[in-house]
Amino acid sequence: ASSEYVGGLNKIQDVFRKGECDEFKSLVNNYNTKFLLTSGGDNCKILQDCGLKHIKDSGQACLYGVN
Repeated sequence: ASSEYVGGLNKIQDVFRKGECDEFKSLVNNYNTKFLLTSGGDNCKILQDCGLKHIKDSGQACLYGVN
């Protein structure tokens, strides 16, 4: 993978952790992402707060659709 591609992935993580929803969703869409799976707790809350579509929650992880 190119350094630009990897850098973009790192940026997704950074803006996600900061709760910057608009930028997060834009970057995720640039990678043609349809679903996001993350560990439970705060990470699930960020996805919910960013307006992604809740699909499944196991208590330890959650799955959201990118709209």
